[in-house]
Amino acid sequence: MSWDGHKFSGITLGIGAPPGYIAQQKLAEMKVLSSKNTVPQKGMVLVALGRMDGYVVARSAGRKIIEKFELSDSIRALSLPFMQSLLYLPVSKAFYKKHPQVAEKLWHSLAKIRKEQGQRLLKKYENL
Repeated sequence: MSWDGHKFSGITLGIGAPPGYIAQQKLAEMKVLSSKNTVPQKGMVLVALGRMDGYVVARSAGRKIIEKFELSDSIRALSLPFMQSLLYLPVSKAFYKKHPQVAEKLWHSLAKIRKEQGQRLLKKYENL
């Protein structure tokens, strides 16, 4: 199996993703989604057993699963990520209406922390 950043090739068994995640929808649109609807741990084990071609999961989560189930001889990460996404912290309309300055300060603070310390925090998170 390979991924060129736009399309997969060599898919015979399909690729899985966590149920309900946007990756699952994207794989379905590309017509490469596995019929096995599984959670990450089970999906990655199925890949190691040769029952799925791949499984899309956050890199840090994938590393933990590979380590926990000793799958490093059976699974490798693609060199190009399937997708990247920014995460957002929503607040309710009621909260924003009542505390707009607090919400704005929170969002600006998170943006500043991400810019200044994002890489360090990501590495720390990945090593938990």
